[in-house]
Amino acid sequence: MGKTQKVITSVSLPPDLVKSLDVVAKQRRLTRSQLIEHLCAESLDRQRVVAAAFADPVVVDSFTRAFAEPGMLRRLAAAMSEDLSDEQLELFTRAVEEASHGVAGVIKRSSSKRKNK
Repeated sequence: MGKTQKVITSVSLPPDLVKSLDVVAKQRRLTRSQLIEHLCAESLDRQRVVAAAFADPVVVDSFTRAFAEPGMLRRLAAAMSEDLSDEQLELFTRAVEEASHGVAGVIKRSSSKRKNK
């Protein structure tokens, strides 16, 4: 089995991001290029999974109703672990909120595609 041919591409990144990439690459014993390839593949896989899930109107409705309820994120975090400090609970809440913003974009795009069919 032969190696897959790679395409060389140039990307401009802020210096701090490059430093962070280099630290993680060193920890994982990868080259910067290998790490970027791995991170891109992981991110694209997650995007495909989320897009597939949110192509289903029932999933969209359930997600929207669940996270529209005030305090839902705090209750979810608390249910997952009663040992979370207030600071950890706040970090978890912010992380889920950030994730839901990304999902909201997928929901919008999915809804638009269904309307246009």
